[in-house]
Amino acid sequence: MLNGREEQSKIEYRQLLKENDYLKESCEKYQLILEGANDGLWVWDLEKDQYEVSVKDMERYAFNKHKEKSSIEEWKKLLHPQDRKKAQETLDSFLWFGEGIYESIYRLKGRDGKYYWVLSKGVACRNKSGKVIRVAGSHTDITHQIELDDKLYRLAYYDQLTRLANAEKLREIFEVEKEKVNQDKQMALLYIDIDNFSYVNNTMGFRVGNEMIKQTACMLESYFGSEHYVARTSADEFIVLLQGYEKGDELQVQVDKFMEKVATQPFYVKKQPVMLTFSVGVAVFNEHGNTYFDLLQKANTALFCAKRNGKDQCVIYHEEMESYAYNYIDKIQQIRYGIENQEFRVYYQPIVDAEKAILSGVEALVRWYHPYDGPISPGQFIPEAEQSGQIVQIEKWVVEEVFQQCQKWTDRKEMPTYVSINLSAKGLIEKNINQFLENLLSKYPINPGSIEFEITETALLDQIDQTLKTLHDLKKQGFRLALDDFGTGYSSLNYLNRLPIDRIKLDKCFINTVEEQEKDRLMVEAIIQLSHKMGLKVVAEGVETESQQQALKNLKCDFMQGYYYGKPQPFNNWEAYLIQRSLCLQSVLDGH
Repeated sequence: MLNGREEQSKIEYRQLLKENDYLKESCEKYQLILEGANDGLWVWDLEKDQYEVSVKDMERYAFNKHKEKSSIEEWKKLLHPQDRKKAQETLDSFLWFGEGIYESIYRLKGRDGKYYWVLSKGVACRNKSGKVIRVAGSHTDITHQIELDDKLYRLAYYDQLTRLANAEKLREIFEVEKEKVNQDKQMALLYIDIDNFSYVNNTMGFRVGNEMIKQTACMLESYFGSEHYVARTSADEFIVLLQGYEKGDELQVQVDKFMEKVATQPFYVKKQPVMLTFSVGVAVFNEHGNTYFDLLQKANTALFCAKRNGKDQCVIYHEEMESYAYNYIDKIQQIRYGIENQEFRVYYQPIVDAEKAILSGVEALVRWYHPYDGPISPGQFIPEAEQSGQIVQIEKWVVEEVFQQCQKWTDRKEMPTYVSINLSAKGLIEKNINQFLENLLSKYPINPGSIEFEITETALLDQIDQTLKTLHDLKKQGFRLALDDFGTGYSSLNYLNRLPIDRIKLDKCFINTVEEQEKDRLMVEAIIQLSHKMGLKVVAEGVETESQQQALKNLKCDFMQGYYYGKPQPFNNWEAYLIQRSLCLQSVLDGH
């Protein structure tokens, strides 16, 4: 009988050993899984108000190491202040309903004093009456994931240079804020553009440009404050969501105050104050559109009008602007048709040697003969062509027409000293412009020295490094170069010693009163003397009277051009025109 019991005890003992080994193995596996998962464990006994955490949590978070068991209050103290309310509400809700899995995300204070994001999960244990008596679960450190998600979110919805919201984020904000609009409180969208920003960016470098963008962002945030929303949507464009203003004239008052503010707001480049101007287009919610994209389009139309009307102004959208914008689009389309249908013509205006009163050269000027509207002046299509980029096609056509005409003049031995052709900013930075001209020289074998390219001062500001390279390449090819409209652009004197030019052309604004105003006469005289000292010739544009001609001659101006000598004429009218004006078709001496 005893032997039977002993045998049974041995069997039970061996079974216990197996179960113990299995339990030990299971614990080791579970511990390994936890370590691999980087999770900590916690248990909260509600009846005893004891809150226990695993060694891993004890090492990671600022729990009291001297207490094996703490209360739930210690856990609450370690919560980030901004997370306490939500974490408590989530826990209370779980305890109240007690079903499913408890899940909460919050920040816990670490032993290093920093806060770490935690994903807490748990399950509840109930007594016979259904009351929750214990909750156990795990802590997963998700700090890296949260930070990565935040970075991705900021990349998607915020501008990286200024930290302002981008257009997509502003659209989200708009969808929320539009619900707050009522009869008393309105909302408007301001589309803001920095005037002539390309000048700053291209002459001073992108670092200075970026600094100006950041200063503008700070100014906008400071001015509009936390009541409104500011976003950066492109290189030099910002949008402000102006909200909560009263209906009536308050919008106009607010935008006027803003324009007054920026008019006196100094920006700084290398600790030196620089004044910037801004163009602003405004659209009002409900009045001009009830969607984000409606307002954006209307504000952009108003901004377009502000810039077309001279910049440095704020324009509130109205319906008449649509026709203005549509007319612009139609003009662009008509220019394209004009290029395709060869509706453009080249006219030539004489440039006269001031001392000898003989023809020195001619300037090639483009004219447009519309099949229905008739002659269209350059001022009515050149700005649109430049803005749309179509000017490059027009200029290439003009250049080839001039090369072809020069070959005819050369064959007939009637070639003036040179023909001057205007090149725009876009033409100067056109890819392969030098190769294009090389191909034309092969097609029309003329002397490149008989061609002069005129550039304006403002053209220099668009990608100045590339522009200077192109000019030096043109000079190497043998072409002449002239600086047109001298004195009307930016920092003229700064460029003179950097440009490989042969002559400058004095703008008409200096000539109008040269014989009447002493200041203008002194200005022209100083420019002529400076140019001569630098080895440059001077051409006076817009000469219309005998007195202007005589005054410029007395000031030692080298060449003159204007209606006094003749209006631009098509090639077919040139012979009769020259006979009428008694101008000789001959070249001046070398160097004149």
